[in-house]
Amino acid sequence: MNPQRYRGACYQAAGWQALGRTAGWVRAGKDYYEKHDRPKELWVQALHPQACAWLKAETLPEALAQAKAPRRSETRAVVTRAVKPGELPFPHVAQVARIERRREFADGRIEEETVFVVSSRAISKLSATALGKALRAHWSIENA
Repeated sequence: MNPQRYRGACYQAAGWQALGRTAGWVRAGKDYYEKHDRPKELWVQALHPQACAWLKAETLPEALAQAKAPRRSETRAVVTRAVKPGELPFPHVAQVARIERRREFADGRIEEETVFVVSSRAISKLSATALGKALRAHWSIENA
């Protein structure tokens, strides 16, 4: 939560607890962070009655220690195309992109998704690779 804009009253009213402030870094890539000096207030709420005790324990309970996220392999294809002014009914559009994503899970399930992107950034300033990385970072935030 941005403490420069909000006080966290809704979090407090809903029973959340303030843990403190972040160090003021932002994730700018899969393995890369940038300092932005705008720390956020971190609020948490226990989703299980024993969550606090588990986190304070020297070791995790066996069931928690063995819990793992489902394994999957994921492939993405990104195709971009420059757009001329007036070609599409979007003001300031400079490129469009199609991202095709395929996820294969260990249990045999397959998920396929196609996403279309409209961007005001020119291809010379935002390549297909950079666009793919930016969208991956965006999706990781939304899925967190």
